[in-house]
Amino acid sequence: MEQSIILKEFCSRHKTGLQGFFNVLTVMQPYASMLVDGAKLYEFRSHPLPERFISEPILIHAGARILKPRIKVSEEIYNYYLNEAKKEDLFKCIIGVVVFGTPQYSDQLPFSGYRWPVREFRRIAFPIRDIRGQQGIWKIGLSSPIKTE
Repeated sequence: MEQSIILKEFCSRHKTGLQGFFNVLTVMQPYASMLVDGAKLYEFRSHPLPERFISEPILIHAGARILKPRIKVSEEIYNYYLNEAKKEDLFKCIIGVVVFGTPQYSDQLPFSGYRWPVREFRRIAFPIRDIRGQQGIWKIGLSSPIKTE
């Protein structure tokens, strides 16, 4: 699979340090943790993922707030990831990297809009803390070494 090669090469290049400018997406907890662990297969948005970001590694920033369940997810899974995020203080920090596939439009309830399929995911070993998020996909410059898992 082409996307597997993309993320494998990305993580291989940046195994001991991420440096340069990277695309970032802010996602509220516990959904940010679910994305980087592979427990959430789609990111739901009201707009499609811009084409230039399809099959490109995007860092996942865990927002400062908690998002109540808006999609069908078991209460047990939701609470597990929320409790883990609270225990590890995974808010306002970059926690992983994902590769999204081609978005699909869905008008099925409980959420109508675009589903961005997660093709690959990886958590980073040490979160990059105290980062203020932004709306949409934004850029961040990193020079501190971090390690991907």
